Amino acid sequence: MHVDRQQLQRYLRQVPLFSRLSNDDLDALCAVGDVVRFAPDEDLMREGDDGDCAYILLQGDVVITQGKFTLNQRHTGAFIGEVALLDEGERTATVTAINHVTAMRFDREPFETLFSRPSFTRGLLRALSHKTRELVQQRVEELTTAESLRDNFARYVSGAVLSEIMSHQDPEELLAGNITEATILFTDIRGFSTLSETLSPEDLIDLLRDYLNRMIDIVMRHHGFINKFIGDALLVLYNLPLPRADAVASAAQTALDMCQAVINMNQDRVSAGKPPVAVGVALHSGQVIAGNIGNLQRMEYTVMGDNVNLCSRLEGLTKHYQVNVIISGETQSQLPPDTFITRPLDIVIVKGRNEPTWIYELVARTTTLPPDKKLFYDQFNQAFTAYQQQNWDQCLTILNQPQYAHDHPAHILRQHCHNYQKNPPPADWHGARVMTVK
Repeated sequence: MHVDRQQLQRYLRQVPLFSRLSNDDLDALCAVGDVVRFAPDEDLMREGDDGDCAYILLQGDVVITQGKFTLNQRHTGAFIGEVALLDEGERTATVTAINHVTAMRFDREPFETLFSRPSFTRGLLRALSHKTRELVQQRVEELTTAESLRDNFARYVSGAVLSEIMSHQDPEELLAGNITEATILFTDIRGFSTLSETLSPEDLIDLLRDYLNRMIDIVMRHHGFINKFIGDALLVLYNLPLPRADAVASAAQTALDMCQAVINMNQDRVSAGKPPVAVGVALHSGQVIAGNIGNLQRMEYTVMGDNVNLCSRLEGLTKHYQVNVIISGETQSQLPPDTFITRPLDIVIVKGRNEPTWIYELVARTTTLPPDKKLFYDQFNQAFTAYQQQNWDQCLTILNQPQYAHDHPAHILRQHCHNYQKNPPPADWHGARVMTVK
């Protein structure tokens, strides 16, 4: 093919190495080049060979491979192998013609004769300087991104989790939007709005500071990720942003430790003449949409989806059943066997949902419960099984024992039994109750 000098100059000027050359220097560069042609599947250069030339594609397409991996394709106007003009190292990749290729070949020795032209040498140095500044700026931006990620997450995760995030091959990819499994923990102070009306602003701030400091310390200890502060409420994630095999157990232990921390905090408050507080905690496991939202100036890693809303609804039910911790059936089924004591509370259809959800009270670790308390919960489980089998009399026989007289879940279950004794459920009864409270 005929080589158009002006077109060749345009191609060369698009090459960063030659972008600062004058038209005269580009003419001189063109004069040391030779037009060469390659058939389809013919190699222009091979990985491991000595680099002694470079090519600018005048027509056709090539594929660049390294080992068995395809790295890229280049097309007309591309400059290939330019490092060989300045460096005598080996080729790092193989370049193969996809179709018929016409190229201008520049060999190192004729190219080096152009260094006798001061303007040519200055043009190369300017281009290299410009490229160096670009690389430095790119590195600064990468470091800024990494620092932003570190600053963003340092407030919400433990140092160990943060180190894992930052040591990931691509932290931003790790935090990009995706659908994944998570265990969600939602907790808040019961009756906080009413409580805030009775406290001075200073006492309210002191309460929140004390409460949140204790809660955050527990979350960090169990490698949770604090996704949101919502007033007095906390939304905490497990198995995100990093997967953890012990996510469900860690979330369960967090909930129990939170309840104990509130007991300790209330002892300090009562001793200081301040009113005690109560909290509710809920756990639910399921798929969520998780990822970064925002930019370098303001970035937030957040979760969305029906399962997040369900967890919030379950936390609201702790007031109705008068228990500290409610966990969903999905979470209960993933707890390590024989590690935690739970008891079924009900099957509910929460507000805004159509599907029923089994709910359980998370009571304690198995090793911390004395034998009489274990018997208490074992018998309650037997009563709940009888209730599910519509054996109201057997359920009531168990729950009418003195030890259940002041147990609110037992009180609710007794009420259900009495109601169904008077008004038997339909044949398709599945035990689910529609909840009107949030």
